[in-house]
Amino acid sequence: MSPEEFESRLAAHLPSLRRTARRLTRDAGLAEDAVQDAMLKAWTRAGAMRDDARFEPWLRAILRSVLVDEVRRRARMLPKQAPPEDELRVMSGGQLAALELKQVLGYVAMLTPVQREAIVLVEIFGYSHAEASRISGCTVPAVAKRLARARAALAPLKRSA
Repeated sequence: MSPEEFESRLAAHLPSLRRTARRLTRDAGLAEDAVQDAMLKAWTRAGAMRDDARFEPWLRAILRSVLVDEVRRRARMLPKQAPPEDELRVMSGGQLAALELKQVLGYVAMLTPVQREAIVLVEIFGYSHAEASRISGCTVPAVAKRLARARAALAPLKRSA
């Protein structure tokens, strides 16, 4: 595929990628950053793209990879311990909600990568099992199994929190 043809195909799929990123992140700024990173990765990997390959799924896979990397990066930045109980009493509602979100993301970070992907796609981003299977490149039963295992792994943590 010539560079001009690649650029043309990339430009044609840009609106779709932006919609997908906004839907996944529900954050316009983060979505735009993810799309830009995905486009950059696509450009750097343009030589690997075969003419007969399906272009849009390839771009979506790159976008998915960028977003998963961002979730992982953010999870690594979260504190691993909750503050003492007396600190919780002085927090406002918004601060407490932010702390709970950090705790949940910390728990999700403890899952295996495939379980984490399943729980993020279905529970956080709201994809159906069929949509999650297309995004992750596995079967619908595999998504359901990964999701069940992720929920089972998180259940004891939820009870102890």
